[in-house]
Amino acid sequence: MDRFQQACDALPDYGIGAQAKVLAMTTIMNLLDRVAFHEITSRDPVRLTADLLEAHRATLEATRASMHYLRPDAAAAVPDDMERKHHGLYNEIWPIYNPEEYEVLSARFSQRLANNNFNAKTLAGKRCLEVGCGGGAFCVAVARAGAAHVTGVDFGEKSIAYAREAASRLGLADRLRFEVMNAYDLKLSDAAFDLVISNGVFHHVHRPQDALKQVRRVIKPDGVFWYFVCGEEGLLFTLFNLAVSVLKGIASPEIVRLLKGYGLITGKINFLSDFMKATYQYRSFKEVQAMLRECGFTRVTRVQGGLKDDIDEDKIKAHPHGVTLFGEGTLRLLVRP
Repeated sequence: MDRFQQACDALPDYGIGAQAKVLAMTTIMNLLDRVAFHEITSRDPVRLTADLLEAHRATLEATRASMHYLRPDAAAAVPDDMERKHHGLYNEIWPIYNPEEYEVLSARFSQRLANNNFNAKTLAGKRCLEVGCGGGAFCVAVARAGAAHVTGVDFGEKSIAYAREAASRLGLADRLRFEVMNAYDLKLSDAAFDLVISNGVFHHVHRPQDALKQVRRVIKPDGVFWYFVCGEEGLLFTLFNLAVSVLKGIASPEIVRLLKGYGLITGKINFLSDFMKATYQYRSFKEVQAMLRECGFTRVTRVQGGLKDDIDEDKIKAHPHGVTLFGEGTLRLLVRP
């Protein structure tokens, strides 16, 4: 990985340099994605990754050698602060779904809810909150599953505007409320919600304990907290960290523009943009349990997502290279005070 990183660092973060680096990471990540989700199981993922990195290193070095006439342009400024970077990234990628793609995304969340017994019976009369709702697709799924009312909060102004438009378009504006809000300072009443959701958000924040304490404050004493973060990393997550490192000088809008140019579907653009630019903090299940207890949650149950590409315990055990690829995978938890 070091030699690949050096070849990337030798290229500029604009023009053909940016294109070469993003294309290399897209190709590597897409092929490893196929290995991870059972389309290719005969290859040793460690050996395959090493071969891919070496092949693309040679291509990157050849690209650098050909760049004698490149203009001395400057790449767009990229925020150093993790949460400022995430604000720009997610404001960019959530509003790119068209109505049909949005329905597909929301249907995935609906299936996860059904798989874990969240339905019209269990959600009847419930007030729900999602912290870090993005474009609101999970909130839509919760409302459709039978919740009385759902509030979604996010620090992305564009994401919230997009979520509000989606709620209106889908005829759910009377049961959905979306507000721009910071997870560290929820302007919401104490003990107000029966169900709180944080779906792949708190592994992106500097101070997850502070955000968890806000969740503990607004959840009812008998409420449920749906908490999803990444566990201890395997090869797949290590490769995501490499992508963030080699592409750190390329702004999120430019990465999204390049990925769109490759003709990828919106879901894949979202996935790749996330893992090329977002900083993840990987913690073991034991560390996550300890953090939750420190913040006032006493009962933690690990559940399954139930979809083909969810990296749950059953997927890790069934895959011939599961632990190597996924480590602990994703930690999908139901948590109670």
